[in-house]
Amino acid sequence: MDPTKVLMAKLKVYLSAGEAKAAPPLGPLLGQYGINTVQFCKEFNEITEGFFSFFDPSLLLNKTGLNPAFELIVYIYIYDDRKYAFEICKPSTSFLLKLLAQVEKGDPHACKYMLSTQELIKIALFKYPTDKLYSSVLMIKGTARAIGIRII
Repeated sequence: MDPTKVLMAKLKVYLSAGEAKAAPPLGPLLGQYGINTVQFCKEFNEITEGFFSFFDPSLLLNKTGLNPAFELIVYIYIYDDRKYAFEICKPSTSFLLKLLAQVEKGDPHACKYMLSTQELIKIALFKYPTDKLYSSVLMIKGTARAIGIRII
């Protein structure tokens, strides 16, 4: 967010990675602020093209296409000069752990699901690319333990 510009609106939208379209509901929402929706979609899709590339493709799809759980939270900041900026929030660590372990709901007392350290490293590199890898893996390991996933 640029502190020198006047913020007109802050929007919170849910968009699938690499699949933003200028159709409703996004088109009218941005159009009322004078934002070029096609340009926004092009920029968003370029940035999020391979967003979930380290996952097994079979985990990403359901019968109707991309799993709706993979919608990303996107904050769009619209300024008074019709410029915009957007911030993409990554999915939660527990969501990624449950996805890789193929668990719908975690149970801290069961510990019947298992993940390898390699998979924890993948999540750490995805969620925290600039932080220290070792501390990130330890933090993710604690989250896994709390939702009943054992690390092997």
